[in-house]
Amino acid sequence: MKKIVGYANAWSVAPGETLSVMVSTYGPDRYRADLVRVICGDDDPDHGIYREEEIAAPFSGEYPGRMQPIAAGSYATVPDAPAIAALQSFTVQAWIFPTTPDKGVQGLIANWRDETASGFALLIDEAGALAMRLGDGSGGVVEISTGKPLAARRWHLIAGRIFGFSVAELKKGVPIFSTESSQMTRAIPKLQVYLLLRCPR
Repeated sequence: MKKIVGYANAWSVAPGETLSVMVSTYGPDRYRADLVRVICGDDDPDHGIYREEEIAAPFSGEYPGRMQPIAAGSYATVPDAPAIAALQSFTVQAWIFPTTPDKGVQGLIANWRDETASGFALLIDEAGALAMRLGDGSGGVVEISTGKPLAARRWHLIAGRIFGFSVAELKKGVPIFSTESSQMTRAIPKLQVYLLLRCPR
């Protein structure tokens, strides 16, 4: 288990700019910080080729450490907007590199509210497969899945497409789906949902 985890607040900075580094320690009460130039970043101990050289810096030295929980991973939050809610047909798509597809349900792209079970969510389901979930906010939820687990640590192009039904309609709280049969309770012939999954060789 790692004893220290850290990350910077920016990918790169120019000379004279400030870079903040957040550090969390798991066990040690102190840690050392230095500025180094990485010559070869392959730190596999079996290769034995990692090389770095230390560069003098005013912050070099030891600092008190403490545990600060870090939510590992990356994500983006897009604020809800009328333009999104009014879409009648839309596609959500992404390239993903699943490292833990067997870890349970994991959201990929979603406009979903847990408290009302409304909206849509493109996700990895309990079986590790790509799935799309739709909820009408009145207790009706349907989910379709490819039924095929995603390959771990491989790039996948994934997409979910909905035709003829807006995000706003999914959040009205008006019954659309039957929770007993997972089928639509009223005829909506224009509603179509598709999933796309592609794994390059």
